[in-house]
Amino acid sequence: MPAPLAGPDRFAAVAAAVADPVRRYLWRRTDSATADDALTATLSTLRRRSDDLPEDDPVPWATGVARLELQNARRMQRRQVMLAQRIAVVDPPQVQIDDAEGASTADERTRLVLARLRDSDAELLHLWAWEEFDVRGIAVVLGVPADTVSIRLHRARRSFAELYDSLDPHPPEATGQMTGTDDEDARRLLRAVDPARSLPPLSRDELAEHIAIATGARTTRPRRRSPWLIVGVGALSAAAAASLLLPFALGVGGGSTSTLTLPSTGGPSAMCSPVTAAALAPAQLAFRAEVRSIDRRTVTLRVLERFAGEVGDSVTVGQGRESAVDGAPIAFETGVDYLIAADGDTILTCGLSGQSSPELAALYREAFARQ
Repeated sequence: MPAPLAGPDRFAAVAAAVADPVRRYLWRRTDSATADDALTATLSTLRRRSDDLPEDDPVPWATGVARLELQNARRMQRRQVMLAQRIAVVDPPQVQIDDAEGASTADERTRLVLARLRDSDAELLHLWAWEEFDVRGIAVVLGVPADTVSIRLHRARRSFAELYDSLDPHPPEATGQMTGTDDEDARRLLRAVDPARSLPPLSRDELAEHIAIATGARTTRPRRRSPWLIVGVGALSAAAAASLLLPFALGVGGGSTSTLTLPSTGGPSAMCSPVTAAALAPAQLAFRAEVRSIDRRTVTLRVLERFAGEVGDSVTVGQGRESAVDGAPIAFETGVDYLIAADGDTILTCGLSGQSSPELAALYREAFARQ
């Protein structure tokens, strides 16, 4: 019987086993630059803690490490100099295609359901359907007891099925369509909208590069800035706001557009005031939207609810070319719901725009109740 691997050999074997599934986990939840950095950080942590790795199946444990590394990266993004963005509001095309096969009605409903579920329920469903973890694997990733995961996952699948059925305009008995009430059908629906389903496997050279950086055998790759960050101004003084304008192209119904330029030298650090309904109320444009897709430098949003101003059914967000300023970012994730506010040609951040939550949604309703 061969002796078990130890030291560098064991780490190399573990890295080869976990790198691709961990990479897919990260790519499903953030942009490619952040995903690659988080993967390298994860491998570095695994190398330091190789003695803690489980012998039978290291993937859930490594995914749990990647989850923490991604959380750390997002906290860092809030303190980094943000990239300038521009946002274009356009009418939806006559035919919307997400991939080679085209988007189905079931895919549309599935994305909408995921956007409306609680974040904790959506995370469980992602781990169950996209990462294909069982209850024990999910428990390892989240660091909670398996019994707790079993109860929560059952509840999340039930919530998914009930909401999916409620969005069906035609009775399933008459059409013969799947209802989402069966677990296998629900898993198939969720896998159909997996943003990493067409991601090619990690190549041998890419794996070698990540391992070399994680082990210190070579210096870190040149840093790529994360493209899915929007910086704007929150409740700033007029003088500060004037120097923090984003490139922002707005077109309603295919009409005219206007563009503002961000100075390449950036501006003063954003000083954010408390997020209140009074701070939101002056916004000329406010809406809730779901991230439909993230394709390299472009994020596509589907508008779900309008609070103020005129906005089409589809919003595209593209990366700007100018440097930006300090401020609070918006890190987009596929299938997640966001609340966006803009004052004139400037997106409001500093907490005034961001991932949808019951608290922020309540502020939007209060701020725009009379409009």
